Amino acid sequence: MPPTLGLPGINFFIADVGGGMGPFLPTWLAQVEHWSPSRISFILSAALVAGVALSTPAGILIDRVGRPRLMLLVTCCAILTGTLAMFGVRGFGPVLVAQLLVAGGGALAGPALTALTLATVGKAGFPKQQGVNQAATHTGNVAAAALIWAASFLIGPAASIVVLGLMAAGMLVTLAFFPKDAMDPLRMSGCKRQDNHSVWALLRNRRLLVLTLALGLFNLGNGAMLPLIGERLVASGSAKDPTQWMAAYVIVAQAVMIPVSWLAGHSAHHLGRRAVLVAACIALAVRGVLTTMSADPLWLALTEVFDGVGAGLISVAGPAAIADLTYGGGRTQTAMGALATVQSLASMLSFIVGAFLVQHAGWPAAFGGLVLFPLGAVALLFTIHLMDEFPDAHGASAAAAISARV
Repeated sequence: MPPTLGLPGINFFIADVGGGMGPFLPTWLAQVEHWSPSRISFILSAALVAGVALSTPAGILIDRVGRPRLMLLVTCCAILTGTLAMFGVRGFGPVLVAQLLVAGGGALAGPALTALTLATVGKAGFPKQQGVNQAATHTGNVAAAALIWAASFLIGPAASIVVLGLMAAGMLVTLAFFPKDAMDPLRMSGCKRQDNHSVWALLRNRRLLVLTLALGLFNLGNGAMLPLIGERLVASGSAKDPTQWMAAYVIVAQAVMIPVSWLAGHSAHHLGRRAVLVAACIALAVRGVLTTMSADPLWLALTEVFDGVGAGLISVAGPAAIADLTYGGGRTQTAMGALATVQSLASMLSFIVGAFLVQHAGWPAAFGGLVLFPLGAVALLFTIHLMDEFPDAHGASAAAAISARV
């Protein structure tokens, strides 16, 4: 299998595998296990906290061990084991352990995919390939959602588990046929293993810290928007079936992300990372402003187009910019894991901020308030200089380049 086919293939299948049962887990626990909302909330919170806590250690592990294909195998097996266990485990403790296993596998997925991409195409080819990868991921999300919807008519709540098992099998087959000789450890990090910089070097990289903060602000503004849209539909009574509209919004956003991600891979190379990141933040701000204007379901569907644009752009340009500022120091995946931690924490905080604004200022003010965060990210992005390309070099030359940027 050629790597140019294998990389998007892996991303297509991990779209469903990476999150385990995801939003279908509460339905399973309520419908099949007859759990109370409080027990379900505790399981979801524990898994979320575990994922956040393990993201940075996962990146450190991949930088130290290398072997991204093996790490993806571990990811797939851990998530599949924890998910299939739901067929047999009973009781709070076993279900908690199963979901913590899923969270651990999910934490490995992002950094391992980035490492595999860099090891295959190198630094110079990373932005374009990342665009292709993300387009494949969003295609996989849409395909998995459609399969689960169709299978639910035949097998009920177990549809999400069955589809995940099929996607996991596809991922394992793709990994098995991915050529080993297409990967180069030096190409993955830009330096030899013994030349890896310490983790503390990342904390001294001021541009990296500012970039990470800007990406966190994007998530702080974005995380609560779709859930708040769903709550507003219910509160306003403008939709006959809010659940159906929410499903439609997810499909709209994911469908838009497919071409936008592909285009972002080319734009990040030709226009520069900062231009694409700024465009993503502006798209999110436009989405928030439009959302303040009406609670009409069709109007809100239009806003989700901008959701797809913003998320599609940032999913490509964000990792590309992180690689720009870390490549050659052997800690790129550590930085990617730390970014995942910051973004997850920002999304969690977004729910708290959004709920506070709704309660004390109303719906338009809540969406308008969330707009301030991506605008703040734009301001931060203009305080740092993001190089568009660093040489896809090995050894001391690349290590020297990263030292010069710290």
